[in-house]
Amino acid sequence: MGALYWQINDIWQGASWASVEYGGRWKILHYYAKNFFSLVAIIPWIQDGTVSQSAYEAISVDLINDLQFESICSSGSQSGDPYQNCFISVSFKDYDNTPLSPDNFLLLSEPKDYFLPEVQLDIIALQATNNSINLSLSADHVTLFVFLESPFEGVFSDNGFIIPVDEQISITFNGRQVTPVEEFQNTLNVTYVRNSYN
Repeated sequence: MGALYWQINDIWQGASWASVEYGGRWKILHYYAKNFFSLVAIIPWIQDGTVSQSAYEAISVDLINDLQFESICSSGSQSGDPYQNCFISVSFKDYDNTPLSPDNFLLLSEPKDYFLPEVQLDIIALQATNNSINLSLSADHVTLFVFLESPFEGVFSDNGFIIPVDEQISITFNGRQVTPVEEFQNTLNVTYVRNSYN
């Protein structure tokens, strides 16, 4: 399989195809590229009204456990039109619950067609360790494509992710220098689909 992927070619600041900004900050594409170029990728799709999946692998792995499918709805309940409220989450883990590939998801319609109520998004904990800061995020409704930005130089362990209802997502910010926790928290910018409507 081949792909044309424009990773780094910025020579000045401005809009570009590159997935890494001029100053080294990762765009959302770069976080997704990390997942879609992983050695094992789980790809779900809908065929004839049924959710199907395939596991693509760049290396040979023995099947240790099967795939876990989970239907996740925006309100926490599975009522209403699933094409406006739900998506499918797919994970591939071994018996010790260790991930064997990045989690993936399948939206059942376009994000603009989803019923997305206003979200109470909480950053539950911030803890600094050397140049890194650990964050735990949770929300009272499904939150699509949460993107974290900081004026501090560094990268997040993941970005552009989905937060399911009442689940905690753990993210680490790896700074290029010592990052003061309080200043980091006060300057952290969080964008997601629902708050982009405002």
